[in-house]
Amino acid sequence: MSNDSSKPGEFIRASAIADSWLADTSTDFQSNDQIFSGGRALYQLAAALSSCTNRGQYQKAEAQLAAIRTRLHERLQNTNPHTNPTNPHTNPANTTFAQACHANSLTPLECETLLILVLSSFGLLDNNRPIHDIDDLQKLIRPSGVDPFGVMSALASGSKLAQSGLLQVSEGNRPLDATIRLSEKFTRSLWDSPGPALWHFETRQQAHDQLRRIAQAGRKQIERTEEDEFLDADEDHPEVVPYSVGIPIQNFYSAVKEHPQWPLTQTLQKLEPQDRAIVLLLMSKELGHLPQDHRMFNGFGIASTVSVGPAGLRHVLTKLRKGSTLRTENLIRPCGGMPPGILEEDDAILREAEFELTSTCRKALGIQRQWRCRSGNLRKANTQLQNLILHEEVTTALAHALEYAKRPERLLDDWGLRAMIPYGHGTTMLFTGPPGVGKTAAAEAFARELDKPILVIDYSALQSCWVGETEKNVVRAFREAADEDAVLFFDEADAVFYNRDSAVRNWEVSEVNVLLKEVEAFAGVCILATNRDTVLDPALERRIGRRIRFAPPTPAMSAQIWQKLIPPNLPLLGKPDFAQLGAVGLTGGQIKNAVLNAARAAACRGGEGADVGEGAGVMMEDFSAAAEIEAGRVESGGIGFGVKSNGGTS
Repeated sequence: MSNDSSKPGEFIRASAIADSWLADTSTDFQSNDQIFSGGRALYQLAAALSSCTNRGQYQKAEAQLAAIRTRLHERLQNTNPHTNPTNPHTNPANTTFAQACHANSLTPLECETLLILVLSSFGLLDNNRPIHDIDDLQKLIRPSGVDPFGVMSALASGSKLAQSGLLQVSEGNRPLDATIRLSEKFTRSLWDSPGPALWHFETRQQAHDQLRRIAQAGRKQIERTEEDEFLDADEDHPEVVPYSVGIPIQNFYSAVKEHPQWPLTQTLQKLEPQDRAIVLLLMSKELGHLPQDHRMFNGFGIASTVSVGPAGLRHVLTKLRKGSTLRTENLIRPCGGMPPGILEEDDAILREAEFELTSTCRKALGIQRQWRCRSGNLRKANTQLQNLILHEEVTTALAHALEYAKRPERLLDDWGLRAMIPYGHGTTMLFTGPPGVGKTAAAEAFARELDKPILVIDYSALQSCWVGETEKNVVRAFREAADEDAVLFFDEADAVFYNRDSAVRNWEVSEVNVLLKEVEAFAGVCILATNRDTVLDPALERRIGRRIRFAPPTPAMSAQIWQKLIPPNLPLLGKPDFAQLGAVGLTGGQIKNAVLNAARAAACRGGEGADVGEGAGVMMEDFSAAAEIEAGRVESGGIGFGVKSNGGTS
């Protein structure tokens, strides 16, 4: 009976919910929420049938399904003050679902079909799959024992459900392709009726997981807006949130209010409904419920999701401007490389701008981003500065830069430099020197000393074939580094900070302009590395706080690098002569290659399956041969290496 895709214990939980609902001996319903609870008990138990592990469980589930179905329809029938005068206390305003069933003389099958559409639209089913057409509905309702052909007949163009005004049914190429959704009027009657919260969270993680339903509702609302051109627009109430999105948001908000001590609850309580909806949608972005570049997260997408009609869209766009509550309270901000200054009044730009929660808001709500930085490789820095073999002047320069980067307020505030120098307060360094001399390792070690991650820029992510997009990506890179409190590292910086006089297109000049501006405004640590500093733009010079020249190691330094790069557990046959190896004159990068190649040579000589006792191990001859190969590559000007000059490489 079991299904490997089912969650363990799913039947036990669903069966317990069913027993709890059946234990209520009421003969009618007093609210829509009671009806929905019965529907949830029915359909979630049906969905759990596949997780039954034995025949006894399966038989119990079938008996519970029959009992729920019988009780559900009996109580629906009794929830009508006109046909059940013995219970005059039933309030039609609180039981609009039952009243709609009675008013349209729906059959039990039609009632169940309508009920599952309501539960799906309100996000009240676990592992809920969105219902777009009759085929989706049949797949969802089939486990409960309903005849799928009966469902198709109940939704035919001439059926009571289709003619009642409760649903909107649009024919497709096949009968199963007919699209279905609840009408706005019927949805309003269900949503406006009073009742307790139907979602309940024990932990904040459960609340974060449930935001997936709001994200999916928003995605469907955008599709509907694009398809129906603001159907049912309410021009008199532009602040109204569409019910398809508003209902799950209301359910979510009712659930989190049960935890008044949560920062999320305290934040949402201060906001109007549309502002609340915007914050929750952007939370779903941070949690990875939809791709971060989904159209729902730009200005037009947000406005289309939380408003109805052109007036509503214009109203929401004002909430994205700088003077709005969401912006002044530092809850949201434009991102994706859009400079904030131009977003204040221009609706055309606001519609295209991408938005996100501010880092302050994320930290206050305890949200950890579930997606990687788009600008490059954000990683933990593992290299230790004490393990690097560097010239004394380089070590001293790095120590001075570290002192400032750790305590910038000492110079800027205590010593009064901030008042005299209003910008350019970041730690910006340029590492120059030939390949393999430790520029990249020093950048990572610098980040490690600051206990910060390092964001290594990916130029393929930075550059775009579309004019203007590269500039946006540049702004995004600096913003992501600030958000993550990371050291920003441009390796091979000459690829983007090149001399503007050498540019052949106007947009190339614009890209460098934006880079120079962002470097100067960046308040964090930015490190640029290059072995071609002569091609850098001259304007970069005044923006560099410290230029550090990395020279090739001396023979004594090379010997120390050899010693550090040979691990203790590397099998050796004899002790290497580090002084001899250091005299070859290799850089750190070349020594790394030589150690690897020496180990490979020893492994090949030992043969497959050989161990140390059978002669496998690295000899001094292996190290010498590998070192000479690296030196020979330099002398012959091999691919990927420069030419030897003055004891170093370039």
